[in-house]
This record gives sequence, C-alpha cells and structure tokens, in this order.
Amino acid sequence: MHNLAALSLLALAPLLIISVLLVVFRWPAKTAMPVGYVAVVLIAAFVWHVEWAAIAASTVQGIIVALTLLYIVFGALLLLETLTKSGAMSTIRAQTNSVTDCPANWLANGDDVDRVIADHALLVAHVQIADAPGRHEPGAGGNAGWVGLAYKPIGASVDSLDWLPRARRSSMS
Repeated sequence: MHNLAALSLLALAPLLIISVLLVVFRWPAKTAMPVGYVAVVLIAAFVWHVEWAAIAASTVQGIIVALTLLYIVFGALLLLETLTKSGAMSTIRAQTNSVTDCPANWLANGDDVDRVIADHALLVAHVQIADAPGRHEPGAGGNAGWVGLAYKPIGASVDSLDWLPRARRSSMS
C-alpha cells in the first residue's frame, strides 16, 4: 500500500479507535487501551511489515517508560502525603498565603505592606498592584507601585496610566 492518505488514516486508526471506545462507548481506559495496543501491533506487523522482534522490543521499551513515569508520579504523591501528614503543608501554606494575597487586601486588613514584601521578597515571582479600596488604578485612592498592574480602570485603560510618567511606560502607549 503506497497511498499516503490511506497510510495516514491507518496511523491515526489506533487513536481514533481509543477515542471512540472512551468517548462514544464509555469504555474504561483499562479496556480501551489494550484494544488500541492490539490495533497498533496489527497495523505495524501487517501493513508496515515491522518484524515481531521490533514490536516486542518497542513494547518492552513502552513498559519501561510507563514504569518510570509511575515511579515519578507515585514518588510525588508519597512526598505530598508525607508533607501533608507531618503538617509541613500547613506551614508552607501559612507562609505563602500572605505572598499570594494582594497588597490591596493587605491595606484593607491593616497590614504593613512594606514589611510583608520585605519578609517574603525572595519568594515573590510576580507582583500585581491595585488601588485600595476598589482595585482601581494607583492614585485613585491609596496604594501605588511600579511593577505589575492588576486593576479595573475607572475609565479607558490608556487614561488610567496617567499616574505613570510617560517615560516609564512601555512602547504600547
């Protein structure tokens, strides 16, 4: 068979078979996947004339890759369970809650924004600012900053940048 369209459809056949079995017939994956595997083996052997030894070697290689992935996933789950049961996750969550919170909320709660930022500066990957209260542009009522913007402008977005000197704006404005 040398028809490219037919060969392409045959290459997709195992994926299509698995998709139909999972989605249309609602078969469980533990049943549908072996059917897909059999389709791959039959197409490889009888259409592309792949030797049985190569099919067997590819099967063993696939099992090794699957076991490696399971080792990683189960290791991660074991670590998560250990951290949760030991209370470490609660400690980590308590330490990062203030970092993932918003400075507008810190102001509303009466927190010292400068202290919170200084205490967690090494953990901060991204900063967003908004005015408090209302989450509008800086200068509309309280908070101001220079690094990231996450606010709902009162008017047009471009007008809400009036607080920022033109020289400090990006080339988009």
